[in-house]
Amino acid sequence: MPLSSRGGCWRVAQNRRADVDWSWMSLDPTLYPFVEQLRRNVATFAGEAAALEDDAFLVWHNTEAYHGKWLAYPLLLTKYGPLGVDLAAQQRRCRESMRILRSIPGVVEAVFSRLMPGTHIYRHVDAFRPDEVRCHLGLDVPEQALLRTENDIGVVGVGECRVFDAARDHESANLSEHPRTILICDVRVGDDHERRPDVPAFGQPGVGPARPRPGAYGCAVRGDELLVVVAPDGMFLPGGGLEDDEDAIAGLRRELAEETGFVLESARPFAQATQFVETVGGTVAKLCSFLTCDVREGLTDGVEDDHDAQWVPVETAAAGLTEAASRWAVRRLLDSPEPRAP
Repeated sequence: MPLSSRGGCWRVAQNRRADVDWSWMSLDPTLYPFVEQLRRNVATFAGEAAALEDDAFLVWHNTEAYHGKWLAYPLLLTKYGPLGVDLAAQQRRCRESMRILRSIPGVVEAVFSRLMPGTHIYRHVDAFRPDEVRCHLGLDVPEQALLRTENDIGVVGVGECRVFDAARDHESANLSEHPRTILICDVRVGDDHERRPDVPAFGQPGVGPARPRPGAYGCAVRGDELLVVVAPDGMFLPGGGLEDDEDAIAGLRRELAEETGFVLESARPFAQATQFVETVGGTVAKLCSFLTCDVREGLTDGVEDDHDAQWVPVETAAAGLTEAASRWAVRRLLDSPEPRAP
């Protein structure tokens, strides 16, 4: 069947060998208690999803993000808005699924996702909070329906859960002749952040539990210069902590305006790290999402008086930013052309 030439997981699939172990794991699912709860109830989710006719689903609105036909049936939404559906009516049709989802702490998004034959969701990264993980639960999955996260690729079989960081490069493709249906859940894991070995940590954790604080920080490059904020306590990337219902892009847009007066035009997450800092109230674990971004000058009214926005050489920022996590992120940006904002 024809597929778009963007991305690449189907190219691997077309050459799958029987003697190769194609099992993989992005994050260890045993670290997340909600995974077992989802697995135990796979028959319930699969039954209610199978009872939904195709026209009960919406066609995913961002059609530039995929080739083919991608259908979604939202159950819980906090980040994407209502998407033009009657969410209460959607939930009434899937009462048992909703009962299970509402019993799991931290679930912020839940969607039945149906990928029709020949559909390819292009490689992408999502604006994702560092204290969130994404889970795919297989409900009705043909053999040639694949998920790739960075260099890992595999089939999420029926009853299997794959947990991964959606802020990292990933894509999906259905190479079969049959639809693929899964449940997608985004879950805030809060204090479990320290269990994610793929996220580097900087600073000293201190004694006792650290209070997690998700935040977003922007790397805006102009030629060989980087936008930074000089404050009384040091030099920082523009950005800061997220408010309750903000994702990384929304938080960065607000922080840029408050600290620099610049307007965010586009942004793309490229790295995550934890920065431990000591405060009067104890140790804080700053769960940092770093985003490349394009900005333009805006109004200066309302900019914080003790914050001075400056363009400095990128190498100067890589060596001189106050926080080690930010220095690491800028160095990673220098070492790889891939994260640069489109």
